[in-house]
Amino acid sequence: MAAQVTFEDGTIMRPLAFDFPADPNVYDIRDQYMFGPGLMVCPVTESMYYGPGSCEMNDTQKTRPVHLPAGTDWIDFWTGTVHRGGITISANATIDAMPLFVRAGTLLPMAEPSFRWRNPPSDGGAGTEHGRHPKGFY
Repeated sequence: MAAQVTFEDGTIMRPLAFDFPADPNVYDIRDQYMFGPGLMVCPVTESMYYGPGSCEMNDTQKTRPVHLPAGTDWIDFWTGTVHRGGITISANATIDAMPLFVRAGTLLPMAEPSFRWRNPPSDGGAGTEHGRHPKGFY
């Protein structure tokens, strides 16, 4: 993907119309975008959880409309649910996870989270290492 950006004047983040010109429903969507060829990101752009003065909003729906472009199936990243393209769905928009969809056929490398850091010594000693890589990388 980075090579395409560099050598072919591509872009990593782009409007849906770049990848789905045959679906006229994507032309005016301003709050969804493709991240690379396989991830569709759907940020939450309206208040759902907290309002003015950080007051909790209990009477709002915790979903947002998401148009799934035609021509492919889409997999909900968080649940694994498969949706056919060409429709608009009501996607869960929890405070922990914004709607994120994987284009069918995408190879998405995944790994368990790992954290590597070194606590500074508090007593002038060597410090404490956590999640140390076998070759000594942090």
